[in-house]
Amino acid sequence: MDKQQIIQNNKLITLFMSNGTTDVNHNQYHTNWNELMPVVEKIEKLVFKDDLFYNVNILGGNSVLIISSTGDELIASESKETKLKCVYEAVVEFIKWYNE
Repeated sequence: MDKQQIIQNNKLITLFMSNGTTDVNHNQYHTNWNELMPVVEKIEKLVFKDDLFYNVNILGGNSVLIISSTGDELIASESKETKLKCVYEAVVEFIKWYNE
């Protein structure tokens, strides 16, 4: 992932987390668990119609599944590099889906 893509992804996450603020100069979601985990927690607190919600399952082997409360798999992510990168990529894909 190149620097421009990371900037765009961090901007996407920042918008999701802060209701409109787009200052991504200091956000390090892609390298810092302390910044990324509140995003995971916010995803898990979202409740959709009919009490539908999503769980972010961080698994062994650098893989992540985001699954609905009905058992439907929404996002699957695997990384050959790190668990942090895997979670980051899954969060970005979820936010893109959510924004549609």
